[in-house]
Amino acid sequence: PKLSGRKSVVLDPLFVMSQAPPSVMGNDPNAAGFTVPGLFPPALSSIPKETLEKLELPTLANAKKSVLVDLLKMAAQLEHSLLLQYLVADCTLKSRWEEFDAIQFEDDPDKQVLGNVRRGIQYEKARSHRLWTLQVAREEMLHLHYVCCLLRALGEPSYFVLDNIRLKPSEPSNEPDGWHFEGWQPKTTTEGSTDPSKRNPLDVTLSRYDPSTMLKFVVYESTDSLQKCLDKNEKRFNAEATRVMSDVSTFQTELSYQAATHDQKYTQKLMTEYNTRPAFPGTDANSLKDLSEVQHRVQRHMGQLDDQTTEFAFASIGDFYEYIRYYYHMAFALGWVVTSNAQRIQEQNTMGKEGMLPVIPVGRGSNFNINTATPDSTWKNVDAIIHEIVVEGEGAQDFLGACNRYMNAVKYKGDDPTGGSWPILTRSHLFKFFNMYGQYQHEIALLKRENADVKYNIYRSPLASKDEETQKQLTQFRDDLVLNINRVYLVMIAWLGRMYELPTDNTIKSQVDIPADTDNKRRWAIEATATWPLMSLAIRPALEAASFFKFLEPSTADSPRLWYCETFNKDPDSPEAQLLKVFNQQNERQLSQAERDNMDELNLRVLRNVAKWSKREQQTNWNPATDKESKIDWSKVYWEGHTTEGDPANVKLAKSMVFVRLTSLTKVWHFAPQFEYRRGGGYSANCPDFMKGTANDWKYEEKPTGLLFRDCMLLRLNFNGWGRVQLGTDPEPNTEEVGATGSTYTYPGEPGFDRTLFWQENYPKEYEGGVGIPERINRYIGPVLNYPNLGINFVKGQIYVAPEVWGELQSAAQFQATWPAVSPPASQYDIILQPDLDQVNALASTDDVAGTLGPTGVDLLPKKGIEAPELYRTPFLNGENHLLSRDGEPLDPFIFSICGENGKKNILSREIYNGDGLPIEQMTPVQRTITGRAPIGFSVANQQPSWVFETNPYLNQLFQTAGGVDNFSTRDAIIWQSNPLRTALRDIIDTQKIPKGPTGKEAHEFEALTDQGYIDKLSEYVRRINTTDPGLGGERSVWMTIFLRYVHTISGKLDKENSAEFMEKIKEFTGGLPVELFEIADDENQVERKAPNARWLVRYNQASFQTDSLAYVVYGQLFLPLKLTAPITGGTVTITRTWKVQTPDAKTDSVAQLVCNFATPLWPLSQTAVFEKKDGTCRRITTPSWTIKEKLDAKSEYNLKYSTKKLWKVFSTKQPCERTDNWEVTGKMENVPPYTEVSWVQTFQAPTREVGMSLLQMNIDLAVATQEALVNAFQWVVPPVATSTAPPDGQTVNNVKFEFSPSP
Repeated sequence: PKLSGRKSVVLDPLFVMSQAPPSVMGNDPNAAGFTVPGLFPPALSSIPKETLEKLELPTLANAKKSVLVDLLKMAAQLEHSLLLQYLVADCTLKSRWEEFDAIQFEDDPDKQVLGNVRRGIQYEKARSHRLWTLQVAREEMLHLHYVCCLLRALGEPSYFVLDNIRLKPSEPSNEPDGWHFEGWQPKTTTEGSTDPSKRNPLDVTLSRYDPSTMLKFVVYESTDSLQKCLDKNEKRFNAEATRVMSDVSTFQTELSYQAATHDQKYTQKLMTEYNTRPAFPGTDANSLKDLSEVQHRVQRHMGQLDDQTTEFAFASIGDFYEYIRYYYHMAFALGWVVTSNAQRIQEQNTMGKEGMLPVIPVGRGSNFNINTATPDSTWKNVDAIIHEIVVEGEGAQDFLGACNRYMNAVKYKGDDPTGGSWPILTRSHLFKFFNMYGQYQHEIALLKRENADVKYNIYRSPLASKDEETQKQLTQFRDDLVLNINRVYLVMIAWLGRMYELPTDNTIKSQVDIPADTDNKRRWAIEATATWPLMSLAIRPALEAASFFKFLEPSTADSPRLWYCETFNKDPDSPEAQLLKVFNQQNERQLSQAERDNMDELNLRVLRNVAKWSKREQQTNWNPATDKESKIDWSKVYWEGHTTEGDPANVKLAKSMVFVRLTSLTKVWHFAPQFEYRRGGGYSANCPDFMKGTANDWKYEEKPTGLLFRDCMLLRLNFNGWGRVQLGTDPEPNTEEVGATGSTYTYPGEPGFDRTLFWQENYPKEYEGGVGIPERINRYIGPVLNYPNLGINFVKGQIYVAPEVWGELQSAAQFQATWPAVSPPASQYDIILQPDLDQVNALASTDDVAGTLGPTGVDLLPKKGIEAPELYRTPFLNGENHLLSRDGEPLDPFIFSICGENGKKNILSREIYNGDGLPIEQMTPVQRTITGRAPIGFSVANQQPSWVFETNPYLNQLFQTAGGVDNFSTRDAIIWQSNPLRTALRDIIDTQKIPKGPTGKEAHEFEALTDQGYIDKLSEYVRRINTTDPGLGGERSVWMTIFLRYVHTISGKLDKENSAEFMEKIKEFTGGLPVELFEIADDENQVERKAPNARWLVRYNQASFQTDSLAYVVYGQLFLPLKLTAPITGGTVTITRTWKVQTPDAKTDSVAQLVCNFATPLWPLSQTAVFEKKDGTCRRITTPSWTIKEKLDAKSEYNLKYSTKKLWKVFSTKQPCERTDNWEVTGKMENVPPYTEVSWVQTFQAPTREVGMSLLQMNIDLAVATQEALVNAFQWVVPPVATSTAPPDGQTVNNVKFEFSPSP
């Protein structure tokens, strides 16, 4: 092939990208092998004609646009097929640590040795392989996007067709399935080459992740120079390439160990374990033969390429794109470029695209920057696009040389492996696959050293049965699953094509005349739903479910084949066949508006069919709670390589993993309502203007607005603490159990992620043993640094008189500037309560809730029947990877519990209103918005109330260590957390022991680890430390500083069965005030449910997520309305209060002069007394809320008595009342220590409840004023009431007593 190498001098001035000489390798920007393009190539007319003829390239005079279009279509098919194969292979990888526990054998699939000592190493390597392969697949998606942009700029439709190059085995066989690129060598003449000898076919075949697949991936991404290292006889790479593979994998492993330990001694100890530790329990490494002997044999037989692959002599992908680049420059010169992608590709609805996979190229530093110009408007940016595609794949032209230079520069020159140009090499597809193959080869050699018959696969084994009928059912499920994957795939590629539609332009031929902006809103909806949500909710989980079957090997000629859609034509009337027809038309020409509308409707119909099938299978065959309706006899199912028939140990795990993925696949029904919602401009909590909701929708409303409480006692309880969130972070799908592409992970011995939010260490006893109740991940470091304990407890409490409390959501725009670039809510709100309770005197207040109300906290309880009958669903974040909600999703199920005994006892709980148990996930988008349960805003640390840090020691320590709330440094915080992890790792290496428990005595007692446990822990801590590397930044850094704010009511079912003792303590807290919970209205009585006092109010923040410990802060306030059961009207209320004045100079006479002085009332100075009579026997006192006249009835040196007949409320008429106040001062000098007692007895009769509540509040206000006056005059007063002044000796005696006497 004339362009199979780029060393020819003639190519340098033409294509700019030249090979850098070895002497400049190192930190030089060109070190990885490419110069960064940016110069315009010379004018095409200046290239000698003989040069063009030699290279079989056209001139401007004989160039044809159709050749460029064909090249771009081939490029689209190449990128498309590669990303599908990478995605398939990735989803076949083992993911759970349990899958690495058994050592398997070649000669006997049922033979196994449990207790694989190298489990932890193999588990972490497989995790890395998943991450790297998914990264490559994602970049292939981006490359496909670039190619579609280049096609569109020529006035051509995007191209997503693959079926026309599909390999077609005539019947089920072991032949590979995939796509055949006949004539992969591009056509280089005007008419194209007709000589078959010049065409070297390329097959991209679908396969699991076995050694041959790894080798094949290396070939796909290889440079010309690396292709020359293929040994065609042995069907593998030659000795030089194999040596570099081994060196690269060992070097990268050592780098990760060095980053974890920061100590060469410990790094070498870890490398010794990595290189020598036997897998079989009890084996002595010293008794085994030398590893190098085994490695040579393994390298020859571990994995081989097929005959077709070893005959490759094709131009590399980089060479292929050189042709495209040359032709595209001609396209500009000849005027073929007729439209800019910017109008359509950048038109996303700003709300609709929140958090979605961008459909415009993402800036990648010097490689590509979309801010300078549109990607196809200049030669420079076309060069940049192609440069990025090539560099991301190949990394460097002289790949083996670049790898050697990289390792030498880092090892001997001290280069930063993450700095300079080295990431261009190490992040390339070729380098990742090269590294993976070397790691795999190393592991095989170590296992074969112990036993030559060992079989080591990193891909998942299938479920199977020796019973014919059971196997038939498993095979039928396999066929149905592949069929439904193809359905979703067809929907995705059809909608992706819609995103590249052409605007109307007279220069573009063969187009239907459609105004450019007719369909914008539909495309907004497509851009927001057909990318990340469809991939993460449907395609990736479904492929992972398929990995439990032989899904790449059709059982019959009629069995569906993965990614092959032509079979839908067997039923031409089906929505799938109709959709396929429109899809094929879309790849040939512009669709009319009617055809577009039809495509969208067909897509939604197909997705609904997928959801129905998934729901049926999830509820019957795969329901973990019951097998009653299952057609599969699970007692006859086994998991190859893990269990024998009838052994449920690991079959249960496999079944649950498939169930979780089927559950995710059921979510595709959301795309229909979401499509209309997004089309109208709605997203998350932002509702389109035209969607107001029906009465049935509004019944789910839990918004905290309007008159919330009236004529009641209001208990406000502040809670604070640490919860735990067991989920993978973006961009993981919701089904991810262990973590791969995000920043959270699980380790051997821990349960998998299930998205649960835990707020307490335990659930109530009635939930124990329930199907679906998960285990908690209890992660800690030991005595070096204990992570925050799980638990959210009450830390403050106040009880108020509440004549009226109104709620209003007000804009909080002052927080807007604090939000980082991670999918913010469109609007910022905060709740405003009127009156502001922080400005109102409380009847009683405590900072020791545990001592006052008992050791109580808050929790969210599980609920049964959400995902399947008899199956519990624990609370989780309901966003479905941004399909339903932006970051900071609603929590559901939401059963808010006041609990005791660290969650073991549900004292009092209440659920949000959900009608007949409708989960928020099953509501319509409008109903979800109306509930008001999404976050209403966010803020940062220095915007939180001071009590949040005062009552949360670990949070306070974290922020103080890292610069405080005003100058917080996430880097310093992460270092503070990672250093103890590093110390703990060194301790484990030195002692092979870990602490027995997370806290107390157990944290300082150690237990020995087994060999398997030791390797598990070493691998775990290396991953944990490297995950906490401050250089990684990303979501870890962002979410550590963000506080998401939620406020809503709770108005559903109430459970008060265990609340009697708690309510008695509340009565004691009030001083005997008889209160009880309000009766809850019937759920169907919407009027009563929305009446004042019918709801609870909760405001809470989720904040400061810690990715290693999985902990996050939860703090907030619960507002609980209480009904006053005493006859506050129609009887006499007596309130008695006492104070002890203990200071040495507080003589009884001095105290009496202060208290018993009618002329100087005990009110703050801002509240004045007005005397209406000269003899001083009557006074009027005015406060901001009321005015009252008081008449002196009796007075002595130690006694004061007065009364009132009338009360004026502000802005209201005067009200009659009967109130008497009697003050008495008594010396208790005989006591030790001596003190003076102040006694105040108030009695009143109120004609109305409003007057009675006002008199109660007046009593509280005067009690606070008295307290403050006594403290100001005499300093030591016991007890304080609603004041921050601490009592002496920590005394907290309540000084109030209530009595009620009904009228005769």
